[in-house]
Amino acid sequence: EEKAECPICCGDLGSSPEEVGALTFKGKRIEKDLYHVGCFTLMLSHNGGFSAERSGRGKPDVQISWGTSPTTRQPLDGFTRMPPIEDRKGWVAFLDWKGTGKLDVEELAVAAAVLLPLNARAMELFMRDNFQVDEKGEISVEELEKSVLPY
Repeated sequence: EEKAECPICCGDLGSSPEEVGALTFKGKRIEKDLYHVGCFTLMLSHNGGFSAERSGRGKPDVQISWGTSPTTRQPLDGFTRMPPIEDRKGWVAFLDWKGTGKLDVEELAVAAAVLLPLNARAMELFMRDNFQVDEKGEISVEELEKSVLPY
């Protein structure tokens, strides 16, 4: 059974959906991949991405060397969690990370499989068969809000 997987641990993203998010650069998502926040934090830690020094007030000043994405090698400087599906506007904005008003059906299926007990590939096929998906494999945000989310 195909599940939505974290590219770092290859574990099921749906096992802890509240810990799932995406990598960012200057506040914007940089790629389609979704990760467990803990896996990404551990990867940074193992790569020497964290350092801490005592500031003048005795508190540690933590520095993070973000580096690049493990899958696309694009520069990054942050991580944003995927909003819960109950926050429809936030969830749709998270999925429309390219800002085109269109969502890749495969990406949408993975995000749905994170939040619901679904097989990502089966969800993708269901969306392709039952909703307006264009030749690029994209569904409009309008179609998502009007036809998919009510399910």
